Formats: sequence, structure tokens, C-alpha cells
Amino acid sequence: MIYSNGCSAEAQCDQIADNTAHTECTQSDTGQTPVPDSSVGNYGWYCAPHNVSGSAPFGPEVVGVFQCVELELDWSYNGDTDLTPPSKSLLDSSANSVLAELAETHSCAKTYVALGDSYSSGEGAGYYLSGTGNGNGGCDRSENAYPELVARALGYSDEPDAENRFVFAACSGAKTSALFSEFKGEPPQLDELDQDDTLVTVSIGGNDIGFAPVLKYCLKHKKCEHHEADVVARDLEKAEGNILNAYLAIRRQAPLAKIVVVGYPNFMPATGACHPSAGILHYLVELSAADVEFIHGGIEQLDSEIQSLTAGRQGFVFVRPDAGVWSKHTICENKRKSWFVPITLTDALSGHSVTFFHPTAEGQVELATEVKPKAA
Repeated sequence: MIYSNGCSAEAQCDQIADNTAHTECTQSDTGQTPVPDSSVGNYGWYCAPHNVSGSAPFGPEVVGVFQCVELELDWSYNGDTDLTPPSKSLLDSSANSVLAELAETHSCAKTYVALGDSYSSGEGAGYYLSGTGNGNGGCDRSENAYPELVARALGYSDEPDAENRFVFAACSGAKTSALFSEFKGEPPQLDELDQDDTLVTVSIGGNDIGFAPVLKYCLKHKKCEHHEADVVARDLEKAEGNILNAYLAIRRQAPLAKIVVVGYPNFMPATGACHPSAGILHYLVELSAADVEFIHGGIEQLDSEIQSLTAGRQGFVFVRPDAGVWSKHTICENKRKSWFVPITLTDALSGHSVTFFHPTAEGQVELATEVKPKAA
């Protein structure tokens, strides 16, 4: 048997190919002598021309016309130790037979699952999916959220009979605990994962360190860093273990998936006072330069922590929002330039806002632009 588990042989090929992200090989690799592995008998990995008509068995990851293939071959010994490989023509013929058989028997359909909190669900971006809320405290999954945009761009669909399926499980307000337990009447987000999933995106951790309460405190009190700095430091230290456990759990549930971890775009500039409000409130609500620097630094610290937790982990990719781009569109810019939801008069009067400081639809487009190349 050439592949023990059908489509999931992609992961085996990845491991042989220096843990690369995909199964493709390049033309310069074709025809190279496969190296037998004594632990598995007369098996060798071979980069073969892909001449099978129709779609490749591993889908669009295959670049050009070459595919990494495991073959069971007859090896002969030259002397006592040297192995003489089969001829190239036999290798190519054998590889094509394997690929043709797989193309007939395995559809290799893909599944993309989007996990996380409000920055993944699209809180603040409008056009919420039916049954998920309406920016009023539900999971608030938006058609404009970056997972939706990435899914469409990469050919995934949430239709039940779609070959490449998209599952949108992110929920506004979620902490890492929502991956493991019921939240807002929905099952644990990890329940949506499967061992054959091919792509997972996740933004999580902001609620674990209490982003929203800290920001609301800063809006009501001057020099909030003096009060909140120790709170943020404590919660960030505690959140580190929770975030890591979440990543490890995702990997256990989806062992073959590429896991794209998306950081938080910084809605505060690095320096200067800020008026994070719209309309007549613009000059009535102000954050001091010191408070702006404190909030900006907290977001940067969280992103750095998340990046360190993903560094070096096989199959994980971290997307840190481009500071050079986002710094031109902070919540302190005017409404035409900002990519974040400002405070409104209604928010100020009610003392409550779910959407405030979340990316707008334009902000989610930028997130999708940055995530898509890493997810493809």
C-alpha cells in the first residue's frame, strides 16, 4: 500500500520535505534518487512529473506539474552496501500510476475552520450572519470578517455539499476558555475541528487580558496606566499559559492543518493624545498621550507574546498586522481614515458598546489581505 491514510499522506510528505508547508516539489527536484528508509522497508519519496489528467489528488497546493510521491520499489544491491535505484523511467511510470489511482479514489476535499474572538468574528464590520447576533452581544459573525473574505478568495464555501468546506466558529467576546467549553449557547469551538481539516485561523487572547475593561477604564479616568498597568501585566502572564494550551489543543484536534494565528492590529498610535469618538463627541472624549502610549504598548506586548508562542512550532504561521499600514488608520484618525469603530453618542449615553475599537469592514479587508498569502 502506497499511502496508509489517503489524503493525510500530505503530512507525511511534508515531514520528509523538511517540514515544508505543502506537498509540492520543483522541477529541479524531479528525477532525484529516492532514499529508502529502513524503518519502512523499500519505500522512498520521489518528486515525479504529474501527468494525470483532471485535478491533482492533493488539490491546488501542487505547483506546476510535480508532486511528491511515496513509492514502494525494488532496490538492488551493488556490492555489500551500495543501493542501485530503479531507472528514472520506471520511477516516473510508477509515480504516475500512484497519482492516477489516488485521483480516482480520493477527492481530498479541504476544510477551513475559523476560530477565535470578536476580531475573527467581525464584530463592528456589519452584515452579521443570520442567527449569530446583530452587533448586540451575540457571536456577531460578519460577512465582512477576514475569515469569510479569505474563505471566498481560496475557494471555500459554507454550503453543506461544498467540496472545500468553510466552518465559521469564531464568537465575539470569546476567551480561550470558549475553545473548550460552551459559550453564548454554542458548543466549544474545538468541537468544530476534525483530524482531516487542512486550514485553521485563530485570533484569541485579547479578552483573556481584559482589553475591553481596561479601555473603558481609561476612557473614564485620566492617567489610567498608573491603575491598570499592574492589572494588564498580571493578566498577560496568566493568559500566556491559556493561549499556549489553546494552540496545543488546536493542533491535537487538527493534526494535519496549517494553523494561521492572527495578531491584533493596533488601534492606538504610538504617541500623542487621541479623540476616539465620532460626531459631536470628537472633542469631548480624549485619551492623554500617556494613556495612548500605555494602551498601544499593551497591544504590542500581547502580539509579541503570541508571536513567541507560535515561533518554531511546526505547522503554525503567525500574521502580525503590518504596523506601517495600521498606524495610518488608528481609532484616533477621523472617520474617513480610521479602520476602527469609534465611540458614538449612543455609546456615551448608555455607557456600553460592543463594537467600539473593533475593525470596520475596511479594516477586515486589510486583515484578509495580510492573512490570505499565509493561508494559501
